[in-house]
Amino acid sequence: VYTAVTQAAEEHEARWRTGHYLLWELAKELIVELIAAAVEADEAAYAEEPFLPVAFEVEAEGRLPPLADGDAPLKIRGRVDRIDRHRDGERLRVI
Repeated sequence: VYTAVTQAAEEHEARWRTGHYLLWELAKELIVELIAAAVEADEAAYAEEPFLPVAFEVEAEGRLPPLADGDAPLKIRGRVDRIDRHRDGERLRVI
């Protein structure tokens, strides 16, 4: 995580102003902490619910069945943030 953030920060610094030096350094440290926490949370979630991401930002289009009596089917079109597959290989989760 640290290496990826450092590389992204260096690319940003080469193109843009970053403001006060100490604030920029603190921001980079905070980003490393946030990303590390997110990775840790994903690992913990995987231990509890064994789903792994298999696709990101997927275009999707279709219809959902009526949600209540008297409702029409719901047409959907857009982008799915993430699709996860259960480790049993048979179930998918759309996020």
